[in-house]
Amino acid sequence: MDNDKNKTLNSDEAIEKQSVDMTVGNIPRHLLAFSVPMLIGNLVEFLHNIVNAVWIGRGLGKEELAAMTVSFAPIFVLVAVSIGLSLGAGILMSQFFGAKDYDRVRRTVGTTTLFMLVLGIIISVVGEIYAPNMARLMNTPPEIFRDAVIYTRVFLTSLPFGFVLVHLSSLLRGIGDSKSPLYFQVVALVINTILDPFLIFGWLGFPKLGLHGAAWATVVSQIAATVGLIVYLHKRDSIVALRKANLVHFDWHIAWLNIKIGFPSVIQYSIISLAMFAVTGIINRFGAAAAAAFGACGRIDTIAFLPALTFGASVATMTGQNIGAQKYRRVKKVFAVGLAMSAVISAFGTLVAVIFPHFLLKIFTTDPQVIDIGTVYLRTVGPAYILFSLMFAANGVLNGAGYTFIVTCISLFSICGARVPLCIYFADKLNSVNGVWYGMLCSFVVGTVLSLVMYASGLWKKPIIR
Repeated sequence: MDNDKNKTLNSDEAIEKQSVDMTVGNIPRHLLAFSVPMLIGNLVEFLHNIVNAVWIGRGLGKEELAAMTVSFAPIFVLVAVSIGLSLGAGILMSQFFGAKDYDRVRRTVGTTTLFMLVLGIIISVVGEIYAPNMARLMNTPPEIFRDAVIYTRVFLTSLPFGFVLVHLSSLLRGIGDSKSPLYFQVVALVINTILDPFLIFGWLGFPKLGLHGAAWATVVSQIAATVGLIVYLHKRDSIVALRKANLVHFDWHIAWLNIKIGFPSVIQYSIISLAMFAVTGIINRFGAAAAAAFGACGRIDTIAFLPALTFGASVATMTGQNIGAQKYRRVKKVFAVGLAMSAVISAFGTLVAVIFPHFLLKIFTTDPQVIDIGTVYLRTVGPAYILFSLMFAANGVLNGAGYTFIVTCISLFSICGARVPLCIYFADKLNSVNGVWYGMLCSFVVGTVLSLVMYASGLWKKPIIR
């Protein structure tokens, strides 16, 4: 009995050594120390995606770039499930860790990971079957339909591994470890970058697969990174390591809490995905050049949004730990510091996008028509990058407190009530794809205002996880 007690004690001490307690200490220092590796990791993930876009856009052509853009929307609809539930599990981890409830920390790892793996397999199979239907729903131009479907199906073979990778990364961040996920994001990027030209163009005797070679490169890199992270966590004897005892003893209460907190985020990301689905369908009406421009600009948006997304996630983790420790005044300081840091960086992104749109777009394409369409997009939507700093900082507090349902409602209203209807309205009114850009900008304003109002209401001070 005493030996078992000592093992538990040592295990608890090990948790504290492998994690970061954000309920004490300097807030700006904690935010920077946690955010910088995550920001680098998000940048690496962006580069992981951009590598494919550059090889395809410059090495193959606008039709192939448009096909990849179209395929991204249904892929993201399916991946949204992983993102949402992983966010829920990360919130559980952060609050249990903040409360020093290490037993529930352990049970959260095994239960939520097993759940995520099974779900990833199911969704991968469903996606493979219905890929053509999703492409038709987006009014995919006939000349790129076949390539878009094949690219989607190849990519989806990696989905179970991708689900686990995203999930384990979220669990690690919940206990304050933002460095370990970074290492394996870099591994995935390096493998993807090396494989891309060999599989796309058939270098050194490899099969010349064109657009689909980029998808296979992504599949291989995702599998390698996931397996590598699992092995790494076992060798470190991490609390997040996948142990048989945790996987076998499924905790239904933990599973329910994960669904309760994570499912609204699944709906939120699904809404975002479906809005992208719908907006892509509207853009496709204006031809392959418009779709290619949207694809290129979407990748520029991604890097510009990274500071807001990263600091928002950092605010959520710190909020979760401090609410678990019942330190509500400290949460307000976390919000203010996180907002200030992300706003400064996002303002720089806005300036670059508005002043140098041609330079940014030429990274992806040399087609003059695509560049002209993309330039109008960046100069219209670019100012919204600063708005995202405000919105994600406020949403970070709400998410960290477990109020993912409120954040979902905000997304539902700003997207379904504003973005899609306004994109349709302005596109028809102007008879131009530029109308879509105006609709997107308006929806970002709506979402930001609603998020700030809900933060100011103080709802997040009432605990939701018990």
